Amino acid sequence: MGESVSIKSGLRDAALTTPVAGRRLAWLHSSLVDLLLFDFAWIWPCLAFLWLGKYVDHRVCDYVNLSGCSAWTKQLTISMFLVLNIHRNYTFLFVYGDRQEFSRHRRLYTWAPLIFFGLLFPFAFYEKMPAPYGEYARVALLVVTMPNGAWNVFHVFLQKYGLLRAYGVRLGYGSARLEKTLILSWLVCGFLLLLTKYGDWIFYYRMASRNAFYMAKYLPVIHALRYLATPALVWLLGVTACWLIQEYRHFTRANIPKLIYAASTALICLCFGYSIILGFIALATSHSLEYITFVNIYGSRKPGIPAWIRNPLLLNPLLIAGVLTIYLVLKPLIGIRGVIMAYVNCESYLHFLFDGKLWRLKNREVSETVLKMSEPG
Repeated sequence: MGESVSIKSGLRDAALTTPVAGRRLAWLHSSLVDLLLFDFAWIWPCLAFLWLGKYVDHRVCDYVNLSGCSAWTKQLTISMFLVLNIHRNYTFLFVYGDRQEFSRHRRLYTWAPLIFFGLLFPFAFYEKMPAPYGEYARVALLVVTMPNGAWNVFHVFLQKYGLLRAYGVRLGYGSARLEKTLILSWLVCGFLLLLTKYGDWIFYYRMASRNAFYMAKYLPVIHALRYLATPALVWLLGVTACWLIQEYRHFTRANIPKLIYAASTALICLCFGYSIILGFIALATSHSLEYITFVNIYGSRKPGIPAWIRNPLLLNPLLIAGVLTIYLVLKPLIGIRGVIMAYVNCESYLHFLFDGKLWRLKNREVSETVLKMSEPG
């Protein structure tokens, strides 16, 4: 979510005609939904992690010492992966459940699943293949899935940017380029905080794992990136100052929800300075729940959507049950690492690719639906 956006031409007209600017707080939906789900849903699992860290793990649980994490902390972290998996599947409902959307990009929605399935699953059973073909298949699977990590970070960045722009659309002002750079600078500095927090010894410690060969190749890159921490901080401060000047010049009471969302995003990035696990929990929870919330509200406002998708009491239980059923089907194969790796990566690639088509705010139908999100369903 969060395609490159401008509020020029038709989008500017749509935004400026909305009644929120200067009159009432410009929530995407309502104060309760925005604050609890868009802004601060991530706080509760983070507080649980901090409480467990103090009273159960006795502050020894971190990426440095995963063996020091209690079963409760491990379950909390694993549950974040399940939430991430659930949120991706909402994309497929809007692609294949909305005839109008499917017809708009029929070739992509038809062929992309077949292509990614063909790229990933032939190598999924590498553990069962005879040598040396099993090793060849494992390396091939790694090569195909490695871009997923970088694309995932970019995807999270675009979603944060997209929601910040959605607030801007409702208010009718703001530089899309500046706000994209703002979110990017925060995420980059959050990543560099990790590299400065964890010294080389933790990376050498991780080399004892099966990924030692790849980690050894990354170390020179990590050393180089650490030198960028100070310039990146200067960049962050400069971009943030420019953005604050923009907000000051356009400030009205209606802007407060947008400022709260921006502040919550900055706090999530700061979580990585405390712990990579805390940062992951905060970002995974925020990314997943704000997406689920957005598509539920958006789906109930968009014309032409099937009735069962428009009804959250049907949509959410059915989707969650479907995801759990898939895992139950795959459970006998969970011991085969390549199968679950292929499935998760195939699902992720399709989610990233399809989201780029679904949520383009420069599409007038999308922007008009966003403007209706605060109206009663």
